[in-house]
Amino acid sequence: MPTSLITNAAIPLFAAATGNASQVAITEIGFGDGGGVAYDPSASQTSLVNERLRVPIENRRFLAPQRWRVIAEVPSDTSAFSMREIGFFAADGTLIGIWAGADVIPRGFGVTIYRVFYHLDLSAAPEGAVVIEADDDALYRHVLTDLHSHGVSGDEQVKQRLLIRDLTNQLSDLTARVAALEA
Repeated sequence: MPTSLITNAAIPLFAAATGNASQVAITEIGFGDGGGVAYDPSASQTSLVNERLRVPIENRRFLAPQRWRVIAEVPSDTSAFSMREIGFFAADGTLIGIWAGADVIPRGFGVTIYRVFYHLDLSAAPEGAVVIEADDDALYRHVLTDLHSHGVSGDEQVKQRLLIRDLTNQLSDLTARVAALEA
């Protein structure tokens, strides 16, 4: 099973950020081929086994405290390779987190645009000590706005239907009273 872990090099950065109210900025994702072999990652790693490409994180989405969805794009002019490892890097180049595993099935990268979506769990870091430096996911923001609009619209429709029902009942009651008075 692939493993995601926080590196030992990240721990002092987290501690320093917590101590002075700053944040560790994760800005890039690195991809490697593991030297041609799938392997189990180690917290003592300071780099990927064989990094082939590093790209900026394009978008992010907050999922929960210390959990982010990050999105990056591998350009089409990337030389083809079999991706077996992923690294998450701070703005200063420190390897913060790594994903790899002895049973990872290699994914073909290069020659075509490849979008990577990854749920990054930073629960080992103190809350608020890490920030993902990237734009918010515009599509997700659009969908939330659209759903909110539909929800407000749907809520208003329900309120209007209830009002119409109540007015119809009042009209029926008044009609029945008028009919009783005329009789």
